[in-house]
Amino acid sequence: MDKFYLCLSIILLFLNCTDTGIKEVRLSFIISNTEETINKALSELESGVEFGEVVKKYTSGPNVENGGDAGYLKLNDIQPFLRDEVLNLEVGGYSGIIIKGDKYYILKKTDERIIKVPFSWHRILITSIIAVISFILLMLIINSIKYHINIKKYSITLPDGTGLTFYSDVDLSKESAKHYYSQGAKIVVFQYCISLIFITFKRPTNGYFIQANESTLSKAIPYILVSFLLGWWGFPWGPLYTISTLYTNFTGGKNILK
Repeated sequence: MDKFYLCLSIILLFLNCTDTGIKEVRLSFIISNTEETINKALSELESGVEFGEVVKKYTSGPNVENGGDAGYLKLNDIQPFLRDEVLNLEVGGYSGIIIKGDKYYILKKTDERIIKVPFSWHRILITSIIAVISFILLMLIINSIKYHINIKKYSITLPDGTGLTFYSDVDLSKESAKHYYSQGAKIVVFQYCISLIFITFKRPTNGYFIQANESTLSKAIPYILVSFLLGWWGFPWGPLYTISTLYTNFTGGKNILK
């Protein structure tokens, strides 16, 4: 399974770094301030008069001497009310009358082309970093889910009378638990923080049985990630709770047996 996700990341990285193309279209415009003028322009186009000649007679727009030629434009640079019309035109075709506010338009698509975006080492570097980080985060999430599905659960009663569920990598009985505790084992609770703009939640997790000299970081990572990604956005407590949560988790959590 791990190899599958590694291969998937490599494929996505390759697809994102290969040359891509951007479509550009070359357009000419007739622009008029009156309905009467634009109707005359359209009538002459339909009778076979060249688009450039009609531009010189009727347009109030720019580039009159160039037949209303606006040059090559990327689709995203074309105003939305014209974009659909452009997409529906064949090269050499012209539109009907398009009305926007107090302006009247007729446009002609004179050419279209695909511009290749050259391969960039900066792009592959940034994409590689994103791919590696995404892969690491994905594996951490998957391993955390596997851990919590397969791990053994136990319950204890705390001195204040409340109950606590905790996870353990090892089988625990009363005798083995006493042995582990005498060797320095502990039960640790982490924290996580989630913000919803004006509401911020800071909550403790279930407990984790940590043996002597065992690192708590692998258990804390899912809650560190959740807090880091989702905790900051609340106002005003999000940043404060997130910093507090990250500090608690990075410093080993809270040992409830103390």
